[in-house]
Amino acid sequence: MKERDIARVLFHHVQQKQHAYCCSSTHCVPNVGECDFLSITKSGFLHEYEIKTSLADFKADFRNKPDKHKRMKGVPVSFGRYRRDEKLDLVRAEDGKYIFDEGQEIQKPFVNYFWFVCPEGLIKEDEVPDYAGLIYIKHHIYNEGQSNQWEETRASEMFSPKRFHNNKVGDKFIIKMLRSMMFKYFTHN
Repeated sequence: MKERDIARVLFHHVQQKQHAYCCSSTHCVPNVGECDFLSITKSGFLHEYEIKTSLADFKADFRNKPDKHKRMKGVPVSFGRYRRDEKLDLVRAEDGKYIFDEGQEIQKPFVNYFWFVCPEGLIKEDEVPDYAGLIYIKHHIYNEGQSNQWEETRASEMFSPKRFHNNKVGDKFIIKMLRSMMFKYFTHN
């Protein structure tokens, strides 16, 4: 199962949960880089979904994004690596990338909830950190005789993540997310 296929199933899942907005493969969240999938609830809470199609990809996430996972665990990230850009009122990392936006505290994740999403059984429940939730994508083939067969792929929440904070996203972020989706649509036919 490809990441694109999982994102489609996730889209239907968040629609069933009546989330107001969703977006895939976007760069609009500070401190994160690209997000595989985002959704915003009607009450303004932001969910990030990290889609994994292999166990190696899951393990690499912790190796390649250590600061992100430290913040989610509540472990302080060194401030010595960052400098303030007063002109833009943003903070930059040593590599020049912006990591701080809209008055966000550097020590807290921007998102309210963080999920891992994968095909059923790829990631074991005990491998998932306590701050994250887990969603399995389950594929079923139903058979009721030769002429009556159908398939169904759906998302099943194995367990929910903890809420990092009660801050809600504002209109500025929603517009940023929708613009990201617009540019993706019109530049990647």
